[in-house]
Amino acid sequence: MDEKKSTRLRRLTALCLGVVFLLVVVAATVYSQTGYVERLPLVTLAPIDWMVVPNEALYVNDDGGYRLYYVEQEDGPWGKRYILREWVVTGQRPDDENHTVVYEIEELPYPVITSLSAGEPADGMEVRLSP
Repeated sequence: MDEKKSTRLRRLTALCLGVVFLLVVVAATVYSQTGYVERLPLVTLAPIDWMVVPNEALYVNDDGGYRLYYVEQEDGPWGKRYILREWVVTGQRPDDENHTVVYEIEELPYPVITSLSAGEPADGMEVRLSP
């Protein structure tokens, strides 16, 4: 009889642990799809027209050079993630008052960011896309 009680107790313990684990996974999923995503900085994107980018996409480095950021899509644990990547500009010239020609960027297949809702952009920063 003690062996049956012991087996029942182990099964009940395993069941309780399974229920707790399931509740934690559900809570993490709900949080990641609502609260976490809503707290990410919002970015606005602009396409690259061959080698021409909007001036808003260029950020000045400490040394006076320029960099820009583009968004790369990755598979995350709960769906798609959007990550900022930095591109150091090695050469550029003005195209018109609103655009700049950035050399060697024609290979970049991603749109560049023109605005970020919070703070300065950084390589590897996770963001959400503006609608």
